[in-house]
Amino acid sequence: MICLGLSVSIFCGGLYSLNGLKRFYENIEIRHFSKALISYIYDCKSYCKANNIEGNLCIQHNKDLKLYCGMQAVSTLNVPKNIKINSNSKINIDKKGFTSSSCTIYLTNKRKGKKITITVATGALNEKNN
Repeated sequence: MICLGLSVSIFCGGLYSLNGLKRFYENIEIRHFSKALISYIYDCKSYCKANNIEGNLCIQHNKDLKLYCGMQAVSTLNVPKNIKINSNSKINIDKKGFTSSSCTIYLTNKRKGKKITITVATGALNEKNN
């Protein structure tokens, strides 16, 4: 009887540890992707400025972000399968690397959410927890 009680408590402790590990991984994953997304947007702005071309950064079916210059896709950022991405508009980048409109990008997974906003005047990106 003692062995049964001991094995049940070890089993339950193991399940609790696995759930904690899963939550920890999801928190790390969304934090890492939000930083990668901010870096990618800055890289797209730098690309447009360096090549003196206009670009549009679009979200494709919640799966990836693509930078289009004209009709050609120049670069892609893949979204991890556990993270959903949504935006209220596409991001327009002019030849000087400035964004002409504000935009909010929402990142969510099972437990957490992040909101990334782009301001018009400065083009700065801000990250906040939902």
